[in-house]
Amino acid sequence: MHLFHKLDVFDHQLPDDLAKHLDAFKGFITQRGFGKCTVELVEELLADTDAALERGRQLYAPVAEHTEKVFARRILQIDIAKVSVWAAEFSGEDDKAATQCIDFELYQSLIDKIDSTKPVVFATLNRTPMSSGLWTVGLRRVGDALDVGAIAKKLGECSELAFKTGGGHAYAAGAQCNDFDLSADRICKQIAAICTDMLIEDEETPAGFVPLR
Repeated sequence: MHLFHKLDVFDHQLPDDLAKHLDAFKGFITQRGFGKCTVELVEELLADTDAALERGRQLYAPVAEHTEKVFARRILQIDIAKVSVWAAEFSGEDDKAATQCIDFELYQSLIDKIDSTKPVVFATLNRTPMSSGLWTVGLRRVGDALDVGAIAKKLGECSELAFKTGGGHAYAAGAQCNDFDLSADRICKQIAAICTDMLIEDEETPAGFVPLR
């Protein structure tokens, strides 16, 4: 139950004796994709936990390798006074099932190691078409100076760049676009502009100010 809860709530603290099994557990229980755990998988895990975890270790290894490979593609696209914007792009045949081949907890831990004295936004461009016909720009952050959910919402409103919608959590969010040829440079410039406006607005808002509704 601790392992299941950890997978659902990243900040859940695992007992030390279980923490070492987390990667193997993730490999096994998400082998059909995140959100696609079946009763049969749970029963198999409980029937022979050691065998399931060993299978999970084998399944997790290529996921971790792929996650690190995507992160290694990162490019510092924008570096201005207020914010830095990095971007990594999925590419090639190995990214066909990209959203199921990334360990997002590992991905975030790699992003967190980016050294910067200013707010950082990390954009992941996944041009694999969704069922809606759109593609996704995923947003994550280093530190907590920015709300990437708010950034994604504003990015999703940029109809001039063919974005259709956007939003998410403060620490992980995304926006969907209709232009598959839109450059990473153009997207990151827009993200930087949105961040700059938000940061300036925060600086100009008096501490403790509560807007009237």
